[in-house]
Amino acid sequence: NDAAEVAPADGEIFVSGSLDWAQIFDSLMGTAKDAPASTRPISARPRGDVLAEGGDYEEAGEEATASPEERLAAIEKVFGFKIKEDLLPTLGSEVAISVPLDEFLRGTRFNRKTEEEKEAAPGFVVLVALNDTDKARRLLPRALALFGVTQLGAAAAVESREGFEIHNAAGFSYAILNNHLVAARAEQVRDAVDSFAARRTLASTNGYRDATAWQARQRLVQAFVSDGLMRHSIEESKRQAGGSEDPFVLGLLAQLELPP
Repeated sequence: NDAAEVAPADGEIFVSGSLDWAQIFDSLMGTAKDAPASTRPISARPRGDVLAEGGDYEEAGEEATASPEERLAAIEKVFGFKIKEDLLPTLGSEVAISVPLDEFLRGTRFNRKTEEEKEAAPGFVVLVALNDTDKARRLLPRALALFGVTQLGAAAAVESREGFEIHNAAGFSYAILNNHLVAARAEQVRDAVDSFAARRTLASTNGYRDATAWQARQRLVQAFVSDGLMRHSIEESKRQAGGSEDPFVLGLLAQLELPP
């Protein structure tokens, strides 16, 4: 689980999965091809010289629009790269999310502005493995524009932190740490960079190592919940059930008297 070696150590919830990007792309294109063909109406138009003898008009009707492949090729030509041939091979199969306890309790702020921007703060972070970091650096600005995150040709603000570059654009930031793309709000990416530079990663914590050391290296999905979050959940359950005289509730509370 390589993403754990990049994720901040304060990640109380960590979920990692393996994706086949090429298969997902082919599936999406197949769905687009199977959709009913769209058409657009066309009006009658001249055929030949309508003023000369024998000139006439084509009949009004409908004309089929471009196929999904043709539309995709036109878009890729504008942005200067091919999704399947250029972008997808740069992505590794692992995708992960990391969420600290306080963010979990408040609800994620990934798409919500805070009243006061902090320079660096723990939070919701997305990690994507990369097969080719150099090519990913070149393609990412155009890929983000293609998917509507930024505008094509717009220069992203770049800051240097702990020897790494953080790219900021339209409330979205990313950095490449080791062989992973780390994406989040600016303060969360800064925190991830600081944690990685200081070797304070999830894989370095005793709780994560103890919980995962026995597992097989190859796996499709992994979900990790820290003992800190488990303790909080137990104490919160006890607080909410405090004073209850229901035998069923008391029986459940008795089962919670155990170490996480």
